Amino acid sequence: MNYQEMASQVLEKIGGKSKLISGAHCATRLRLVVADEKSIEKEAIEEIDGVKGVFLAQGQLQIIFGTGIVNKVYDAFVEASGIDTATKDDVKTAAAQKMNPFKKAIKTLGDIFVPIIPAIVATGLLMGLLEGFSTLFPAMADSETVSSPARNCGLQRMAIVRSCAQMFGLVLTMPGNTGRADPGAGLTTPMRKRE
Repeated sequence: MNYQEMASQVLEKIGGKSKLISGAHCATRLRLVVADEKSIEKEAIEEIDGVKGVFLAQGQLQIIFGTGIVNKVYDAFVEASGIDTATKDDVKTAAAQKMNPFKKAIKTLGDIFVPIIPAIVATGLLMGLLEGFSTLFPAMADSETVSSPARNCGLQRMAIVRSCAQMFGLVLTMPGNTGRADPGAGLTTPMRKRE
C-alpha cells in the first residue's frame, strides 16, 4: 500500500489544506476536523484504497483504516498537510469549537452527568439490596444501617410490587402481611422504634 498516496487523496477529498483545522488518529481511525463539512467528498473517500468506512460524528470526519495502517497513513497525512501532530483530545476540542450553542450545552451536560451515572446506579442497587435484606431480616430494619427515608422508599416500592402482583392474581406474603389481597396489607403497619 502506498500510504503517501492514500494521505494525499484524503487531503484532496476533504477540500485541501485550507479546509483542514486539525487531525489525529486512534487505534483504527483517522480523525479530522474540517472547517467546511460541505466540502467533504464522503463517497470519494470511501473509494480510496484501504478505507474501510467513513462517517461524521461530533464534528469530526472519521475515516476507518484499521489497526496498524492508520498510524502510517496519519504520518503521511501530517507530512502532506503540514499540520502539527495532535491528540484525540485536541481534535475533540477543535470539533467542539465548531458546534452551535445548543449542541455545546448538550455536550456540557453530558460531560457533567455521564461520569456520575455509575455512582447513581451503584447507589440505587445498594439501596435496593439493603432494603431487600432488611425485609428478609427484620432485625436489620431496627439497625442504624437502614435510615428512615430508605425504609419509606422501600415501603413505596413494595406497595408498587404488591399492586402489580395483584393484577396477576398473586398475593405476596411479607413480614406483617395477613395474607389478604389488599394493596396495603403489611405495609401500613408503623415501623418499630429503637429502644
